[in-house]
Amino acid sequence: MITCKNCGSQQADGNVFCDICGNRLEPQPQQIPPQAQQISTQPQQIPPQPQQIPPQAQQIPPQAQQIPPQPQQIPPQPQQIPPQPQQIPPQPQFNSKPAYAAAGGAAVKSAGNKKLPLIIAVCAAAIVVVLIVLAFVFLFKGGSNQSYLYFKDNALCVATGNNAGNEVSDRLTDSISDSSYNYKYKLSNDGSKIFYIDNDALYWNVTNDKKSAPTRIAYNVLNYNVDENGNNVLFLTNAYDLYKYDLGKDSKEKVSSNVSSGYDYDDSFNKIVFLSNDNVLYLINGNADKEKIDSDVSSWYANSDYTTFYYSKDGSFYKKNAGSDDKTKLVSDIYSICNVYPESGKFYYTKKNEIVVNYSDMVADDLAASDAQIKEPKEPEYPKRADYPDYPFFLDYDDDKKYDNAVKEYEKKVKEIDDAYDKAYKEYEKAYNQYWEDMDAYRAKQSRDELREEIKNNSTTITTFSLYYYNGTEEKLIDDNYDNSIWYRIGSDEGETPVFAYRRSAYTGESGAKLKLSEISSIYDIESKISDSSYSSTSDVGKFFVTEDKISELPSDIKGSIAVTNGGKTLYYALDEKTESSSNYSLYKADISGGSISDGVKISDSVSSLLMITDDGKAIYVNKSEGSTNSSSGYDLYIDDKLVDSDVYANYPVYYYDNALYYATDYSSTSQKATLKCYKSGESTKIKDDVSIYSVLTDGSVIFIYDYSITSMRGELYRYSGGNPEKIDDDVQSIIHINNDKIQIGVVY
Repeated sequence: MITCKNCGSQQADGNVFCDICGNRLEPQPQQIPPQAQQISTQPQQIPPQPQQIPPQAQQIPPQAQQIPPQPQQIPPQPQQIPPQPQQIPPQPQFNSKPAYAAAGGAAVKSAGNKKLPLIIAVCAAAIVVVLIVLAFVFLFKGGSNQSYLYFKDNALCVATGNNAGNEVSDRLTDSISDSSYNYKYKLSNDGSKIFYIDNDALYWNVTNDKKSAPTRIAYNVLNYNVDENGNNVLFLTNAYDLYKYDLGKDSKEKVSSNVSSGYDYDDSFNKIVFLSNDNVLYLINGNADKEKIDSDVSSWYANSDYTTFYYSKDGSFYKKNAGSDDKTKLVSDIYSICNVYPESGKFYYTKKNEIVVNYSDMVADDLAASDAQIKEPKEPEYPKRADYPDYPFFLDYDDDKKYDNAVKEYEKKVKEIDDAYDKAYKEYEKAYNQYWEDMDAYRAKQSRDELREEIKNNSTTITTFSLYYYNGTEEKLIDDNYDNSIWYRIGSDEGETPVFAYRRSAYTGESGAKLKLSEISSIYDIESKISDSSYSSTSDVGKFFVTEDKISELPSDIKGSIAVTNGGKTLYYALDEKTESSSNYSLYKADISGGSISDGVKISDSVSSLLMITDDGKAIYVNKSEGSTNSSSGYDLYIDDKLVDSDVYANYPVYYYDNALYYATDYSSTSQKATLKCYKSGESTKIKDDVSIYSVLTDGSVIFIYDYSITSMRGELYRYSGGNPEKIDDDVQSIIHINNDKIQIGVVY
């Protein structure tokens, strides 16, 4: 059996792709870097960070004392490790100016200011909403003949149009099977230059000259970024030194030392903002000296031109303009920042409330009056039998008759004594039983008195949360009973109307119906009551949606995640309307532009997983085909309520670009190949059978590997731009996905 490095499942020997997650498998155990991390849906005490940090960058430990490799390195050996073609982790990009945390933030700038759909995540999701907007590599301007990257003979190749690619790197030391494409390999906007990391060294090369050798920029590089023209590189070393490299001059200059991975920059690298490892926020503007914004910064945000900064410090949230010595404290005593709109200066945040609850306020003493009547009982005395008379002695009597009479008299007195004793004993038994009943009641009262004393002298502190909204001028309380652990906002678009979804806590901040003393046996019963009311996750506490500061209640039976699109004007949600014949959910959309939720319009009554809401407002989702038992295959693919195709393979990504949908069907677990198709203008077109890897480019073409061999771990590279696919190259190991914020991607998880 082969263990999938991505999901940990056991796969049959000979499998190239994991049947569970679609990851390309290793033929032999190897140390492969972990796959991209999944989106967290739990709230944090620091603001969420919409900009995704390349997971590999986070995994590289600081190596300040690492000795740079010498120029005379031993040539790396070819690595026959199968690539991982379809591992495109969901990476929602919501805000071009995200939050950065003091512990380390995003090292890669998100691209563009395009308005993207929002996603609001829900714990225990029944429907997974995956809106993937990948923006780690530099973006192309569209048009024809877009350049693209692939691996051949363990070297990096760049191709344009239908021409075979040029080899632009030496044979790579790093495994081509890791999932670090997004931060290791970048193309300039015009496709004329390639940048890549190999063995922690950063290189660049031109793409149109087969004889050109790569130029090494630096050793020990943690991450890097390229400016909009591809003429300058900004990179961070493992020693946390930030450098700027000029390709034309082949020279580098140190920007600053002690830079955390949470830095950002404009397209030309003229403005650079970073948080130092000792939590000082700096701005570098052109050739001017770096400007200190503030110290002890835990997280920060900036508007699009880096003229205004918002940041958390010592439990308060501040605003400061670049070039000014003055800062403005906007709000105090914050617990967490939920969502910030830096262009308008609006944001949602929470405050923590410490409520002291006296146990005496939680308990009604319904036994006080009766207990006042209970006294300590007195134990009854054990009865004593009277002394028996002496037995008559016959010599004391003159005749037998007198003696017989004396005996009878004796026996009578003995009986009287015994009868009296028996009567007294029965009365004693009754009194004794009553005594113990009274003693039990008395001891119970004593225990209650001790409990009363504990209740009188004890209290607890309950933590609750309040949700606030800052409208750019003042703070407004949204809800003083915010459930900090259920729903939270994970991203934003700077141009959108501020929106937020949350769940109300069951705890009201008041004791409510009191416990009766007769119902509890210890102080723990009170603590249990408080705990239940503080942390209850029952479904009847309510789910709410906020537009600015206007609150609307969501349907109580809403399931899974909800998505907000159209600049915060349209809401998508799923309701649990399952029947005996279907375990799917119903998908609705509603207008929220007026600050309230309109009646929902049903899009479909049979949705297994919502893949994405497209930028032009289409709902793309899958539904498990009737009778299908395969967890990955057998899905029906829909756009809104129109069936696109059946037997769709769920673990391959579904691309949406320029009103076209690209997807895979008829997947074979034996050959681990599928049929690649394109759906456009109401028609589905087969591109090619036996496809293992594919990627959509912004010129409207698709590149894919055909007839991939499990044995040689190579296949034929094709490009499709309508008509018949054109063969580009042979013996290709893998494709590097060119990510672009114009291309939306959905995967079933």
